[in-house]
Amino acid sequence: MDFTLLVTGVSLNTLLGLVIILNPYMHTSTNCYVMSLVFSNVLILVEPLKQVLDWSFDINLNMNFDYMFLVSFSTSILTIILLKIEAYIVVCHKNSRLHKQLLNISTAVKCILYVWTICVMVTVMELHLYIHFEEEVMHHIYETSTIMFLVFPCFIFVMLDSFILYDLIILKLIDGTWPSKDTKHFIFLSEWEF
Repeated sequence: MDFTLLVTGVSLNTLLGLVIILNPYMHTSTNCYVMSLVFSNVLILVEPLKQVLDWSFDINLNMNFDYMFLVSFSTSILTIILLKIEAYIVVCHKNSRLHKQLLNISTAVKCILYVWTICVMVTVMELHLYIHFEEEVMHHIYETSTIMFLVFPCFIFVMLDSFILYDLIILKLIDGTWPSKDTKHFIFLSEWEF
């Protein structure tokens, strides 16, 4: 099972990464976020690699992968939020003067580096506190992490979806039709999210 998961995960993530890297027309800010998710997925696949090495070659890696998993989990969630912010800008602020600047590849790379840096720093602090003050602060560490990386991002996700739906519905009421076929599909998909 671990071998199948490892081979499938590595091959699909590698294929996706190569398609994005080798096609110049796919060098967009959205695909920068997708590449961040690919890298995060590859980090998650270290655990099945450890199991496969132990089972197949009797190589035992006595390493604690908690740090990598926490960083990967946190960055994945925040990267998905960045994708949602980008969708909000594309749908709701097409004519804004910040539209082009915010959807620039360099801005996406800076955001990704910022997210990875923040997640690494927060995870280092959490694990450092956990190691040195396990009994006293464990409950607070879990609460803080849950709020920062689950509750707050979910709130932002729902809020941005609500703004997008509101703007699209207002545009439909004003014009009488959906602004484009793509936004009609977005409305259909958003109804299925809830």
